[in-house]
Amino acid sequence: MQSLKIRIANLSDKEQIERCVNLAYEKYIPRIGKKPKPMLDDYIFLIDKGNVFLGEYEGQLVGILVLKNSEKYIFLDNVAVEPSYQGKGFGKKLLLFAEKYAKEKDIKEIRLYTNAKMFENIAIYKKMGFSEFESKQEDGYDRIYFKKQF
Repeated sequence: MQSLKIRIANLSDKEQIERCVNLAYEKYIPRIGKKPKPMLDDYIFLIDKGNVFLGEYEGQLVGILVLKNSEKYIFLDNVAVEPSYQGKGFGKKLLLFAEKYAKEKDIKEIRLYTNAKMFENIAIYKKMGFSEFESKQEDGYDRIYFKKQF
């Protein structure tokens, strides 16, 4: 089996990125009552800043990762896997890449948040060793913040 290849995104990837994000998050719109934040992001800006990474399997985009650097931690702003590739371990590989990315920058913590109504994601983050440290309403969303130190 071919492994997941992860690379930094470029502007020519924008449409594929937005498609992946929209497909991954559209199921949450009825649950949340509006589009999740990743569906509203400016991917041209994020790509230009070098924050977006693509996961490709057998030449196909299967998922994306948005990582933002700070001095004390890496903020994992978004991880999205196309629905047809969910449940196959690609999300886990993207999360492990985020850890490797942080370690390469000598940063020993990753933080993220997810919507309180995205139960599946909460379970995944806990299984991957993230611990909840805060919950609050922000920008009209109920968010749960997680961190993982290594």
